[in-house]
Amino acid sequence: MNIFTLMVGILMAAAVFAAFIWSIFQVVQARGALRLAHGGTVVAILAGALAVSNTWVLAALPAGILLAAVSMAAAALERGWSRLLPVFPALFGLALILGLPFA
Repeated sequence: MNIFTLMVGILMAAAVFAAFIWSIFQVVQARGALRLAHGGTVVAILAGALAVSNTWVLAALPAGILLAAVSMAAAALERGWSRLLPVFPALFGLALILGLPFA
């Protein structure tokens, strides 16, 4: 692993953490479909992080699929600049689907 890969991973983790905090805030504040989408994003981020930390390669695939789906739904339902935040968990979901954390 070179320094570039390490830095991209650290920046991606920081962006996913920021989106995680935003999603928790939206679960408390929002209503309707937006609340459900952010609630699913929170649960899927936790499932993906659990799969990565325990090296559960097979569990990472469904977690990544769920994460990509619900975070893109949250991005579609958001308004304004905050549409960008759910994109980072979707990228994390794509990385889980491709198995990049385990390479």
